[in-house]
Amino acid sequence: MMEFGRKNGFSLVEAMVYITLLTVVFLSVLSLFIWANRSKQKTEAISEAANNGQRAVEMIASEIRQAESIYYPTSTTTQISLKTKTGVPAGEEYTYVDFYLCGTMLCEKREGQEAFPITSGEVAVSTFNLTYISTSTAPAVRISLALDYADYDSRSDIGASYSVYSTAYLRSN
Repeated sequence: MMEFGRKNGFSLVEAMVYITLLTVVFLSVLSLFIWANRSKQKTEAISEAANNGQRAVEMIASEIRQAESIYYPTSTTTQISLKTKTGVPAGEEYTYVDFYLCGTMLCEKREGQEAFPITSGEVAVSTFNLTYISTSTAPAVRISLALDYADYDSRSDIGASYSVYSTAYLRSN
């Protein structure tokens, strides 16, 4: 015997409600995934800029601390030339090392060698300034460096900037 009040399946209204609920849940999950992916990319951008900035300043400061003197004829507020006894070619007493901007990267050049970048191509150096400080014991140099991350697909919401400062004293003779 067949009952007339009982239905098999879903009505059109019930199907629409289920589809609407599933769409809301799906869009919520998709939105969360997109947000998490952007957060990951932003964190990677900040980390890349910070690591490049800290590594570059540490390299320059280390060279300054080991240098015999600053070679002033080529030293400006955006380049430093150091007279040093580290990495000296055979038969020489000392050598020169330069740090300067080459395009959007920070480069190091040792006497008799090719220049090479000390920052990656994923970051662009926006500021590289050197301030020479004269003290009674030894000269010092304040290094200011700011980097911008070359963001993914030119999306400004993923880019990152990082600034780092340090002061290094030349060794006392």
